[in-house]
Amino acid sequence: MGRTFLTELIKEYCEKHRNIKKDYTLAKKIYDENVGLFKNLDQVRGMVRTRRGHSGTKMREAVVDKSLFTPKNYDTNNYDPSTQEVYSKILILDIETAPLLANLWGIWNQNVQLDNIYCDWFILTWAAKWLFEDKV
Repeated sequence: MGRTFLTELIKEYCEKHRNIKKDYTLAKKIYDENVGLFKNLDQVRGMVRTRRGHSGTKMREAVVDKSLFTPKNYDTNNYDPSTQEVYSKILILDIETAPLLANLWGIWNQNVQLDNIYCDWFILTWAAKWLFEDKV
């Protein structure tokens, strides 16, 4: 099979299945429905990403049909959870601890006895924040 045939096949699938937003999902569909045409799933995914303009700035500029390109949006300031299904809240937690202090005779492969520990570890400070919220 020629490269132009595969490119046309990818183009046809991208136009026909615009509702499939994830590049990997569309690539899996193409790969499963066209057994033997592609070397592996990564080849199909790369071609889909190139066709949709998700392969970087240089490739995005080369894509002729801009309607296939949906820009990636990482803006969390305008995130509205009511517009999407939210299954769980994610808490981001940062804990800083003090080291355990003990009397040792060596520095390699030590089995520390409880009697040799004179200061156990403890929490110095912590911070927490819900994902997509500003308040820490």
